[in-house]
Amino acid sequence: MTTFETPITEFHGVAPDGRLASAGLSIVGAVSGEFLLPIGGGTPFLIREGWWPSQWSRDGRSLYIEVGAGENSQRHGRTAALALGADGLPTVSPASLPESTLIPHAEIDLSLGSDSSVYALVKAETHRNIYRIPLHD
Repeated sequence: MTTFETPITEFHGVAPDGRLASAGLSIVGAVSGEFLLPIGGGTPFLIREGWWPSQWSRDGRSLYIEVGAGENSQRHGRTAALALGADGLPTVSPASLPESTLIPHAEIDLSLGSDSSVYALVKAETHRNIYRIPLHD
């Protein structure tokens, strides 16, 4: 059993090969960060400070993570596909990816395939209409 010195604030998933899990861990006070945690024990790998939900591609070669300008925004609105090395860790930082490589939707709304150009999207919209209904005595 693996224990961490800081609490897990949010669990996002386990890699297809079962070696790593992605989760939010507290860093200092109310600040958290997105980490990759070795299942068998070891040092957590910080992907980025803040709230950055993530999920693996089905083949385990990419990690999809929400990206944006704010450190703790709950809706970043874009998703980056990070290539993973043989150790299962990202080969680049999500902050260094060019805008053109981003999927223009939030990770939480996506169902992703092995190819980052193929995904299904849940699009939710709220429409409100206000009607005036005359009430008579």
